[in-house]
Amino acid sequence: HSFAPFQLIKKETQVASPKAGMDMLWEIISKIHSNETFQNTMQTVLAGIIKIGKLQRAVFFAFQEDNIEPVVGLNSELESIDMETLSISTTILQETLKLGETRYFYDLQEDIPFDIHSSIFGLGLRTAVCYPLIVNNRVEGVIYADTTNDRRFDEVEQNLLQTVFAQAKIALEKTKKIENLKTQQQRSLPDNQIFPEIIGNSKEMQQIYEVMKTVGEHNVNVLITGPTGSGKELIARALHNEYNAEAPFIPVNCAAIPENLLESELFGYAKGAFTGADRNRKGKIEAAHGGTLFLDEIAELPAVLQAKLLRVLQERVITPLGSNQEIPISIRLICATNQDIEAMVEKGSFRQDLFYRINVVSIKMPPLKDRKDDILPLAEYFLQRYNKKFGKNIKSISNDSARLLLNHNWPGNVRQLENLVEKAVLMSSGDFLEVQNLLKTDNLKLFSADEPIPSDWQEYKKYRKRFVDQLDRRFAKKIITENNGNIHRASQQAHIPRPQIYRILNKKVTEKQ
Repeated sequence: HSFAPFQLIKKETQVASPKAGMDMLWEIISKIHSNETFQNTMQTVLAGIIKIGKLQRAVFFAFQEDNIEPVVGLNSELESIDMETLSISTTILQETLKLGETRYFYDLQEDIPFDIHSSIFGLGLRTAVCYPLIVNNRVEGVIYADTTNDRRFDEVEQNLLQTVFAQAKIALEKTKKIENLKTQQQRSLPDNQIFPEIIGNSKEMQQIYEVMKTVGEHNVNVLITGPTGSGKELIARALHNEYNAEAPFIPVNCAAIPENLLESELFGYAKGAFTGADRNRKGKIEAAHGGTLFLDEIAELPAVLQAKLLRVLQERVITPLGSNQEIPISIRLICATNQDIEAMVEKGSFRQDLFYRINVVSIKMPPLKDRKDDILPLAEYFLQRYNKKFGKNIKSISNDSARLLLNHNWPGNVRQLENLVEKAVLMSSGDFLEVQNLLKTDNLKLFSADEPIPSDWQEYKKYRKRFVDQLDRRFAKKIITENNGNIHRASQQAHIPRPQIYRILNKKVTEKQ
């Protein structure tokens, strides 16, 4: 059967000139990056090789356990080849893998540098090209194409083929990664049995789980650091559940309560302690007796209260405002902050003795951008949650959306991801979750090799300009940095007029609209 996604490329198209070749190349590349599975991407690559090289067939051979097996192939009509009856020289494939570079073969019927199986002669093959496909530092296989015509690839054709190979490698790396992550996200929810309320099986989270398992059931103070929205309170709750799930968990955000109210909030007060205190009231510390007190944003705790908290940790008693009675308490203290609290200790804005008391065990939460393996499992988890909330039945995340999620910088971390998925579920109406219209471009990379190339010409021109402007600015900054800010020397070194450097620096990089 014909390979439908590539039928839009006219069969009579020829590489008649460099311009025609570039037009065909961009059409091929756009189709390579628009596919969502390894199989479809590879079929598009093979079709592109056939059209550029004017070849009669192209085949992808997978390399598995020292065996080379044909997986997918197309003929000159872009129809699938029967893999069972395929005849090919495995010597060519093995030599290409051994050398690790693109090979061009000519005059296969007459002169060849190594032994060729008789099938090559029987088929009358004369010209072939072979490319080793290495994805994520792992040999995936070989792309092979040939023809019975006696022809040679000129420089333009070789450059076009090499570009297709390079773009295919990028697209296939991303496609494989997304397929792997989607497989992981289907099994990630039950994998973490010890802390099922936490989603994520990245290497970074596995290290955190090890620390949590070690300290979970012990009454030791824990300090959790990390950026806002990274899930510090979730870690605190999981630790509490390990310690004593039936006991109270009392969270207090030290930055959210005015300083003049924070002391009474923490320590409680006696009747008559101040105007309006018409009854005794327990503070958060006493309320956490037998369980866990979670002090979020501990770095915002005023100096006076730092001293009082230190006494609580040392003496294990509290004294409510307006009272002389000491109340014994037994709590497990977990603190969290998004600030560099050690730097605050050095500057004297946070008590060193209190820091040592709260930092018996430390857990550092990484930003979401450093846990890319967790992005899709988290998004899938939030998708399921908000499917229930809004009565939707969205089945999965589209591959285009998955690419955007993986490329996003996530300054708001997990909290931002959850908020985005909630909005997307509410606004999506099909079977797949779409986020394209919700991500702000100022937080996205202006260009990513993994970003699908637009099929529309006007959109492509914007895409290309965004890429070129960004590269120009990086070039200008690089040569200026290498010359310690001296633009005159940078101009001489790079052989570029100074006015051109100024124009590059003053040009606003076009953002994706």
